[in-house]
Amino acid sequence: MFTRKWVTVDVALAQVPPLDAANPNTASHENIPFHRVPTLDEAKYFWVSSTPPGKGAFDNQCINPSCGFDKNPTHGAKHNSDGINQANRNTPLNCLQCGELLPRPWVKDGEGYRLMSGFTSAYKRMRGDMPASALTRNLSYACSDHKLHPREHRVLSLHEAFILHTVDAYDFAWHRDDRKKLSDKTIREVIGESIPPKGLEAIFKHLIKTFLEQRPTAVAA
Repeated sequence: MFTRKWVTVDVALAQVPPLDAANPNTASHENIPFHRVPTLDEAKYFWVSSTPPGKGAFDNQCINPSCGFDKNPTHGAKHNSDGINQANRNTPLNCLQCGELLPRPWVKDGEGYRLMSGFTSAYKRMRGDMPASALTRNLSYACSDHKLHPREHRVLSLHEAFILHTVDAYDFAWHRDDRKKLSDKTIREVIGESIPPKGLEAIFKHLIKTFLEQRPTAVAA
């Protein structure tokens, strides 16, 4: 424990070719299985592409070239009288300096816009200089917690998820018993919220070693 440096997201994904969720032509790699991501609609791409590394779209600041005000209040949450943690509803959606619409997750409300309901961890980029956060079954959704690529404008691909989750270190065959391919959704449900295989291997090796060391030695008659 703590004798080796953590493997960061940037290091783990250093050799993975880039993708971009702007359109289908740039959202997949023809030569790497599972290296594909969903495209983002214009609004979501705007929020994501305006989000700095390690930050969330709910905290994005003004991108109006003639303004650039960066002191707009950021998003947050607090517990109500029943102890339930709720996201703030008064987070500004327009720049307090110039009034321009901020690149924060919004919902169209009649002729205008209102802030989308969500916590600061939604539409948030992973930190490239830190180990990956836990993978969820919703890793292909931009609104999932900490699942935006550290720099590129997209979510993680399954190919990248296999690397971060150490699945790539083992010979997994992603098909059913009848040899039909598994859907991406099913694969996400298999690996999401699970213990990484290398973690399981380390745990079981330790348990077996401990058991063998503590097993009483047979005494000859």
